[in-house]
Amino acid sequence: MTTLQGFKSQVDQMLGQLDSSNASSGQIAQQVLQQSHLGTGFPESADLLAAYNIVHSNLQTLSQTLSDQIQAMSIAVDINARGYQNVDDSQRELLWTIHNQTDTQYTTGVQQGGVVTPVSAADSSSGAAPSGTTAAPAADTTPTPSNAGGGVG
Repeated sequence: MTTLQGFKSQVDQMLGQLDSSNASSGQIAQQVLQQSHLGTGFPESADLLAAYNIVHSNLQTLSQTLSDQIQAMSIAVDINARGYQNVDDSQRELLWTIHNQTDTQYTTGVQQGGVVTPVSAADSSSGAAPSGTTAAPAADTTPTPSNAGGGVG
């Protein structure tokens, strides 16, 4: 148990470091370019700004997804150490919300134009397990990219 608690502490520390760094989704969101930064009057500057905006949007999504995954790992370690029934309902619901939003990003993929669909755990509470749920949902046996190997997705 001591080893799991130490690992959870390291995971929580990584999440804190990410959230306070320039790689946090909030910090990335503030790093925007305007057309005037690149110049006006030639089409290449508009193309460059469009490419920048796609990369910038995807970096924000990547940062938020990484933060969510680290948080999910922390919750999973806590569940492993304390048992599923001994973890707050809100933590279990958040874990399922993060799982569902990550699955949505995976199955939705990249939109036309190259932008990854951003889905935040905070924005997708409808995908959480019902309040008071104490058992994992039944496994879906329909093949999807996340469970095509026959495992639970």
